[in-house]
Amino acid sequence: YGTTNIDNCNSSTTASISNTASVGETGGCVGRIKGTVGIRNSSFAGRLNGVQNVGGLVGYIDSTTKATIENSYFAGTLNATSHYVGGILGKITTICEIDITNCYSSGTVTSSGMNIGGIIGSISQAADVDMVNCLNKGTVSSSADAVGGLVGRLESYSGINLDMKSCLNMGQVSGDKNVGSLIGWIQKGT
Repeated sequence: YGTTNIDNCNSSTTASISNTASVGETGGCVGRIKGTVGIRNSSFAGRLNGVQNVGGLVGYIDSTTKATIENSYFAGTLNATSHYVGGILGKITTICEIDITNCYSSGTVTSSGMNIGGIIGSISQAADVDMVNCLNKGTVSSSADAVGGLVGRLESYSGINLDMKSCLNMGQVSGDKNVGSLIGWIQKGT
């Protein structure tokens, strides 16, 4: 909550985070954000284990005024057993503005749930998201639906705006259905 800035915070390959709560959020830097947050020049290269809302840097963004993630990356191993999983961000929900700039994932993102992405797992409700110079070069895989090299799914709410500029997927993407090199499933949104 409130206003927080995280700058030059990094976790090595020996770091390990595990969350077994069925409704918990898990992130390499922050589990859940609700407020105005800036994450810059930071990374996670260790091991993440969670259920749902799992992200290489941030697990869940909820009702945020503004969140900025810049010059940061995920280079670890992420394993989840449910939905909303991403190399940078697991799930974005409710009214919020998110800027993700110069970020990449080179890690492995694996889940048995749906809405899995190399950068963002799921964007829903009235979120306004800008992605600039973002790259996935890691493996993204799920045995379920809505899997994307950059974004897993734009969910079925009006008011979602996603603007991608100079973004690239170079990783292998696999899933059960609705699988895309960039976005797995655009259900609704602009």
